[in-house]
Amino acid sequence: MKITDGLVAGNTANGQNSRGGGIFNTGGGSAMLTRTPVTKNQALGAGANGGGVFNASGTVTRTASPVVGNQPDNCGTPSTVAGCS
Repeated sequence: MKITDGLVAGNTANGQNSRGGGIFNTGGGSAMLTRTPVTKNQALGAGANGGGVFNASGTVTRTASPVVGNQPDNCGTPSTVAGCS
Protein backbone atom coordinates (compact mmCIF):
# COMPACT_ATOMS: atom_id res chain seq x y z
CA MET A 1 0.00 0.00 0.00
CA LYS A 2 1.27 3.46 -0.81
CA ILE A 3 -0.36 6.72 0.31
CA THR A 4 1.04 10.09 -0.73
CA ASP A 5 -0.37 13.47 0.41
CA GLY A 6 -3.22 11.75 2.22
CA LEU A 7 -4.76 11.67 5.68
CA VAL A 8 -5.63 8.63 7.79
CA ALA A 9 -8.00 9.91 10.48
CA GLY A 10 -11.14 9.03 12.41
CA ASN A 11 -11.04 5.25 11.94
CA THR A 12 -11.82 2.56 14.52
CA ALA A 13 -10.90 -1.09 15.04
CA ASN A 14 -13.22 -2.56 17.66
CA GLY A 15 -13.18 -5.85 19.52
CA GLN A 16 -11.06 -7.96 21.80
CA ASN A 17 -7.35 -7.60 20.90
CA SER A 18 -8.16 -5.15 18.08
CA ARG A 19 -5.16 -3.72 16.24
CA GLY A 20 -4.44 -0.90 13.81
CA GLY A 21 -7.34 1.51 14.02
CA GLY A 22 -5.82 3.59 11.21
CA ILE A 23 -3.61 1.07 9.40
CA PHE A 24 -3.10 -2.64 10.01
CA ASN A 25 -0.17 -4.08 8.02
CA THR A 26 0.15 -7.86 7.86
CA GLY A 27 1.06 -10.76 5.58
CA GLY A 28 4.57 -9.44 4.99
CA GLY A 29 3.14 -6.43 3.18
CA SER A 30 4.63 -3.00 2.72
CA ALA A 31 2.96 0.24 3.80
CA MET A 32 4.59 3.44 2.54
CA LEU A 33 3.32 6.76 3.85
CA THR A 34 4.54 10.06 2.39
CA ARG A 35 3.24 13.37 3.76
CA THR A 36 0.30 11.46 5.26
CA PRO A 37 -0.56 12.19 8.90
CA VAL A 38 -2.16 9.38 10.91
CA THR A 39 -4.26 10.90 13.70
CA LYS A 40 -7.45 10.51 15.75
CA ASN A 41 -7.79 6.77 15.05
CA GLN A 42 -8.56 4.23 17.74
CA ALA A 43 -8.36 0.57 18.62
CA LEU A 44 -11.02 -0.32 21.18
CA GLY A 45 -11.68 -3.33 23.38
CA ALA A 46 -9.80 -5.52 25.83
CA GLY A 47 -6.17 -5.91 24.74
CA ALA A 48 -6.42 -3.26 22.00
CA ASN A 49 -3.09 -1.99 20.66
CA GLY A 50 -1.78 0.28 17.91
CA GLY A 51 -4.58 2.80 17.47
CA GLY A 52 -2.75 4.62 14.68
CA VAL A 53 -0.63 2.00 12.92
CA PHE A 54 -0.04 -1.64 13.81
CA ASN A 55 2.57 -3.62 11.89
CA ALA A 56 2.00 -7.35 12.45
CA SER A 57 4.49 -8.36 9.76
CA GLY A 58 6.15 -6.64 6.83
CA THR A 59 7.42 -3.07 6.76
CA VAL A 60 6.01 0.39 7.40
CA THR A 61 7.93 3.36 6.00
CA ARG A 62 7.01 6.93 6.93
CA THR A 63 8.32 10.10 5.27
CA ALA A 64 7.04 13.37 6.75
CA SER A 65 4.09 11.38 8.11
CA PRO A 66 3.48 11.99 11.82
CA VAL A 67 1.54 9.39 13.81
CA VAL A 68 0.02 11.29 16.74
CA GLY A 69 -3.12 11.56 18.85
CA ASN A 70 -4.32 7.98 18.41
CA GLN A 71 -5.82 5.77 21.14
CA PRO A 72 -4.80 3.74 23.09
CA ASP A 73 -1.36 4.46 21.56
CA ASN A 74 0.15 5.46 18.22
CA CYS A 75 2.02 2.38 16.96
CA GLY A 76 1.59 -0.32 19.58
CA THR A 77 3.21 -0.98 22.92
CA PRO A 78 6.00 -1.77 22.39
CA SER A 79 6.04 0.10 19.07
CA THR A 80 5.66 -2.04 15.96
CA VAL A 81 6.83 0.77 13.64
CA ALA A 82 10.40 2.07 13.59
CA GLY A 83 10.66 5.65 14.85
CA CYS A 84 7.10 5.76 16.18
CA SER A 85 6.19 5.90 19.86
